Amino acid sequence: MKTKLLAFLFLFPTIISNLFTCRNNVNTDNSVFLECTSFCLDNKGYAIFGSNYDYPEDNTDGLIFVNKRNIIKSFPENDSLSNHVCWISKYGSVSFNLVMSQAAFAGMNEAGLVISVMGLRDSKYPEPDKRPWIHTYLLIQYILDNFSSVEEILTIGSSMRIYGRTPPYFIPHYLVSDKYCNCAVIEFLNGKMIAHSGKYLPVKVLTNTIYDNSISEWRKFSAQNKNGQPIPEMNPSMRRFILAADMISSYMPLDAQAAVNSAFNILQEISGQKIKGSPTLWSMVFDTKNLRIHFKTIVNSEIRMIDVQKLDFSCQSSLKMADINEKLSGDIADDLKEYSSSMHYEHALTAANKWKMEITPLELMKQIRSIEGFACIEDGLSDDKSENNNHTTKQRE
Repeated sequence: MKTKLLAFLFLFPTIISNLFTCRNNVNTDNSVFLECTSFCLDNKGYAIFGSNYDYPEDNTDGLIFVNKRNIIKSFPENDSLSNHVCWISKYGSVSFNLVMSQAAFAGMNEAGLVISVMGLRDSKYPEPDKRPWIHTYLLIQYILDNFSSVEEILTIGSSMRIYGRTPPYFIPHYLVSDKYCNCAVIEFLNGKMIAHSGKYLPVKVLTNTIYDNSISEWRKFSAQNKNGQPIPEMNPSMRRFILAADMISSYMPLDAQAAVNSAFNILQEISGQKIKGSPTLWSMVFDTKNLRIHFKTIVNSEIRMIDVQKLDFSCQSSLKMADINEKLSGDIADDLKEYSSSMHYEHALTAANKWKMEITPLELMKQIRSIEGFACIEDGLSDDKSENNNHTTKQRE
C-alpha cells in the first residue's frame, strides 16, 4: 500500500517553525524561542551528555518514542531541482519530542550517538541546488536513524541540503556526540553548513549564540576574570555558555552514577530558575557507555531512567511510547506504553494549540496517519542493502 505524504511535508514545517518563534515574548525583538543549553563531558573516553529545554511559556508536555530500525521513511516531495531525502533506519533510538513522532528535540540511538537542538537567530540555510534535501524538523531523527559516529555526520553537508524557513523563524543549530565523546557543533551560517569538531571545538557546550562568538566571549571573560568574580549581567545565552564552559573545563572523570549526578548539577546551575531566565522545563542526561538516559521535568522532578539495552528495536516488535511527565520513577524501560494513536494525536493537538500552530485537527490527524504508515522491512536486512541507503527513493508498497 502506498502512503501519500505530500500534505504531511507541506504542512509540517509550520510545526517546527512555531517551535522557534511564538507571540507574546518579553524579548526586544518580540519573539520567543527555545533557550536551551547542551554540553558533553568526557568521562574516561565516553560521553556524558547533558541538555536543558528552557521556555518562557507553559509548554511542559512531551512524548518519548522508541524508534525502530529497518523502517522505510519515504517522503515523495520534491522542489524544482531535487528530491526530498528518503532512508531506511539503520539504528533504533529513543527520542524526546515536543509535538509528535519524527520531530525530535533530542535523543540517543543504540550505538550511543546523542544529539540535541538549540535555537539560533543567526542561521541561514543553503540555497536550493541539485543535492537531495531534508526538512530541518527531520534532521535529528535522520541522524539518529543513520549514524554511529560524528565523523560520518560531518559528511552530510556535501551529499544533502538542509531546508528550513528563514527568519523570523529561528533555525536551530545542534550539538552531537558519539559514544566515545567525539563531539561536533553543526550550524548553518551564510547559507553553508559549518561544523566545529576536534581542535576547533575547544569546549563542548552550545547555547543560543553562534559557537565562535560564544568561545570569544568566554575567553575574553576568562582572561579578565582572574579573581573568580561573578559573571556580570549579559545576554542570557552567553551567560549560560560561560557558566557551563567553566564547569565543564574543570570536570574530572568520575564513576558512571557520579558523572550523571555531576551533569545534573551543571544543568541545575545553568537552569533558567537559577539564572533568572526562561524556566527549565526538561533536563536530560545521556550516558553513552551504559546506554542509559536519565531525565526529569518541571512537572515530575523525579529522575527517571531508560536503559536502552532493554529495548527491542526490531521493526516487527510493538512500538513503545511514554508521556514525559508521567508519574513514574526509577528505570521505566519496562513501563513504556504500547503505542497509542489516540494518545499521540491528543498530545499533538494540545501541543499545536499551545504553540499557536496554524493547522486543523484533520490535517494533524493526516500527518500522524502518514507517520504510522511507515513500512517495516525484515530485520534480516543485509549490510550491503543497509549501507549507503540515505538517499533511497524506494516507495512503500
